[in-house]
Amino acid sequence: MLLTVFHKTRQRERAEIDRAWQAMQVSTTEHLEEGAMSHSSWEEIKAQRVDDQEAQVGYEQARRAYEVGREVRRQRECRRRVSPSGSSPTVRA
Repeated sequence: MLLTVFHKTRQRERAEIDRAWQAMQVSTTEHLEEGAMSHSSWEEIKAQRVDDQEAQVGYEQARRAYEVGREVRRQRECRRRVSPSGSSPTVRA
């Protein structure tokens, strides 16, 4: 659902909000009737993702990216603490 900011008079704003609300209700009702919209608990979603090979690949890529980022940060922090000249390092933006 797309939310829009309206820069109009209050009376027209209210009409736009009412129209958007009605459109959202119709859309939600249509999706529920089609079975496209359902409510699931996190446990149900997580159980489905465990069996999904693409999800597992995505989680592994995210884990590796996190590990690389963590190591880069650790090395930068070490470099800032100890500079080769013994003085405070210059931080460049």
